[in-house]
Amino acid sequence: MIAVDEILHDNLDSWISEIRSNPSILNQIFEGRTVERIEAVKQYIASNEIRTVYHHPRDDTEWPCYAIVLESSAEAEQVIGQSGDAYDEILVSRMEDGWIGSDSDILRDNIYAPVTVKQFYSTMEIKDGRRSCHLVGSKGTSEDKGIFIDFRNSVLEGGRVSLVGKNYVTFWIKSNRVGGFLKFGFGKSAQGEYEFPFNISVRNLWERIRVDIRGISDSEKSSVRYMSFVITDDSQDIDVYIDELKGELTYGTVMEEVYLNNVYRVESWSVNADLTLVLYQIILWNLLKYRAYLETSWGLYEQRVEGGDIMPRPELYPAFVYVRGLTYSCKTIELVPRETELVALDVKVGRTDFGY
Repeated sequence: MIAVDEILHDNLDSWISEIRSNPSILNQIFEGRTVERIEAVKQYIASNEIRTVYHHPRDDTEWPCYAIVLESSAEAEQVIGQSGDAYDEILVSRMEDGWIGSDSDILRDNIYAPVTVKQFYSTMEIKDGRRSCHLVGSKGTSEDKGIFIDFRNSVLEGGRVSLVGKNYVTFWIKSNRVGGFLKFGFGKSAQGEYEFPFNISVRNLWERIRVDIRGISDSEKSSVRYMSFVITDDSQDIDVYIDELKGELTYGTVMEEVYLNNVYRVESWSVNADLTLVLYQIILWNLLKYRAYLETSWGLYEQRVEGGDIMPRPELYPAFVYVRGLTYSCKTIELVPRETELVALDVKVGRTDFGY
């Protein structure tokens, strides 16, 4: 199930870390404030820890902090057609743009060295009306070479793709040879952070390959920038076509969709009123900036924010604390396996005598 608490917690921590590494972000968040005020915020965040905690912090050693509190999570209205298919998939790349060979002049220092890997878009081999990506490798000289993509150099908006919640990467391939001589890889910060060898079982026919990525955490699959197909065995010449790369979630059964309306409060806690306002402004700005990312990568739909101060309760805490809460609403779709193999019980009840 989608853990909205954890998504907010982890993203809050990463946003604060990003500000620490690049304080100029605060110039955008506090645009219109005085230079002195912005510089003071930069110095404070650079030299102080800002935690993110679940539920209300009771110990003043945890302040300043963000507290994530669930206000409500209610099932939304039922809709027609709630039964999901056995799998769900997203298109990552049609392999028509942005992929370059390892012998490309873009990647090589010596452009006069012999070319042993060629990559181009084939009009001779058409699949579903599209040109396919054609990879050709020479025997004995192509190992550890292949084709690569940096999505920042593709037509993809945002320069990254998300495989969050996906169990497999699938693609179509047509090859002149069979066996395991290629590996697929992807990464957030570099090529080949995660690599997966795969086998081809038929020659000169289109075959659908499924690469199991269930062992990779969603945080590592959330903002993938690099992908590759690399040759691992060049004992023979290689001539392959690749098409339609997708991320797939396989359920293995028919699923029911449950819609939940979630309302969370992300509260800013500190003993300084000005600092509480600063923390509130930072989280508001980031939730607005990353709204599309939270929807496409984490499945948080129909997002909405509200805000307000929370009445202080000094009798409950060791010091007077200022709290401003941001109410964050979103809809999530939970997938639940349909109940199967039900057994009908025929219970026979005998005659019952009532006595008075």
